[in-house]
Amino acid sequence: MNADACTVLKRRARISVIDVCIVATAMVCCAAPFIAVGNAADGPVFETPISVDQVVHPAAVISQPLSPAFTLIRDGRATGTVTWSVSTSDGNGFKLVLSSTTTPAMQGTGSATVADYSDQPSEWDVSGQERAFGFSVSGSRARSMFGNGTKWRGFDGKRGIEIARRRGSASEPVTTTVRLATEMGAALPAAADPQAHILATTVANI
Repeated sequence: MNADACTVLKRRARISVIDVCIVATAMVCCAAPFIAVGNAADGPVFETPISVDQVVHPAAVISQPLSPAFTLIRDGRATGTVTWSVSTSDGNGFKLVLSSTTTPAMQGTGSATVADYSDQPSEWDVSGQERAFGFSVSGSRARSMFGNGTKWRGFDGKRGIEIARRRGSASEPVTTTVRLATEMGAALPAAADPQAHILATTVANI
């Protein structure tokens, strides 16, 4: 082998060694985040730079209706009560909202219509041949417009009516009682079968 050929082989060998070093270094750099940092009993333990954040959002809890009692009549006046308890972890507190699925709230068959009581809280007063269905509210957080159960108003269909409010979180349940009343100045037909579907909802106090 002549001198020129030996020189070329040496250069090729030198370049090959450099290439191997570069490739090995690249492999180490790529694998760095996953290099084993310890050995567990069942195999290597790997670390990777991942952070996990956990956020707990405020929540409110409303009970099932407590001790509901209301017997519908076809003539005269009847009253009953239903109670809800609400607790919340939201620092802003909550609002308790009441609504009905229909307008008027109490629906019957045929001519068995029962009007919603006044849209402004007032003392109960139904006269003549009128029929009315309404509610009042009492409790430590009940809206003052209800006079702690002495003033009544009617439902407003699916539009919610705020009946109680709590500012700040409430770890202990806040109890609100809704009194229902119906009065039939004109008796309902025997087959009337009137019904009312009432919804209680908690929303954020903003």
